Amino acid sequence: MPYLKVKDGIDIFYECYGEGEPLVFVHGLGASSSMYKPQIEYFQQHFKVILLDLRGNGNSGFLDCNVESVLDKQAEDIKELLLF
Repeated sequence: MPYLKVKDGIDIFYECYGEGEPLVFVHGLGASSSMYKPQIEYFQQHFKVILLDLRGNGNSGFLDCNVESVLDKQAEDIKELLLF
């Protein structure tokens, strides 16, 4: 399984399929990237599809922050993944 260790040491699970412009699928609260598996076959023909499990979900590491900063932490993780 591919993981990216972000700045604060948490492992973020991700998968990439296809080539081209990046298309990032971001799941909702309490879900995981596996919910997008049915879309991969189509979209990987046109894009570099990036699936990730937000921290605290799926195969990614623990979410340890106050409620007010959850979205900021998860957005920073996505940014780090895209710059990786």
